[in-house]
Amino acid sequence: MTVLSQTARRTPSTLKRATFAAVLMGGLLLTAYHVVDGAKVIRVRTVSDQVFNARVVGFDNAADVALLQIQTRGTVPFLPL
Repeated sequence: MTVLSQTARRTPSTLKRATFAAVLMGGLLLTAYHVVDGAKVIRVRTVSDQVFNARVVGFDNAADVALLQIQTRGTVPFLPL
């Protein structure tokens, strides 16, 4: 899974990428905060090449953790905890 985010400026240096994320129940996604910090657009690409828009619903800057909500109409396979 890949999390892509971009700030308001559209230059290659404003595109951030994380290649690890954990999908939780309900379309919630756990990823690194520094990847989505200041992002105007966040997209998540799965290993099956599905792309979802996402939004930040919580974060802990000190721990570098962000909780995202994937915007989808269907179900997404998730990691049971």
